[in-house]
Amino acid sequence: MRGLRIMLLMLATLLAGCAGSQDPTLSQAWLKPGTRVTLPPPVLEQPISQQQLLTAEVKGQRHSMLVLLNADGRRLQLVGMSPLGIRLFNLTYDRQGSTPSS
Repeated sequence: MRGLRIMLLMLATLLAGCAGSQDPTLSQAWLKPGTRVTLPPPVLEQPISQQQLLTAEVKGQRHSMLVLLNADGRRLQLVGMSPLGIRLFNLTYDRQGSTPSS
């Protein structure tokens, strides 16, 4: 009987820990309908700046886009550009959340 009480107490403690609310200051994003994730704060020890050319073939046509990534301890910025240098999108993520623009 005592062992059952201890097990029930441990189970109740575990369930209470899972029922806690999330920190409202953390940003969240939708991966797909019905799937939401909490994003970590944009913190890096050393800033990074990278670029990559993405190429895809769709229905026999080849499409390219240059993607630029800049990240430091305060924000992360992702910019997509056409081969002609026209900005397609600009996504900025900082402690306040994500801000998309085109």
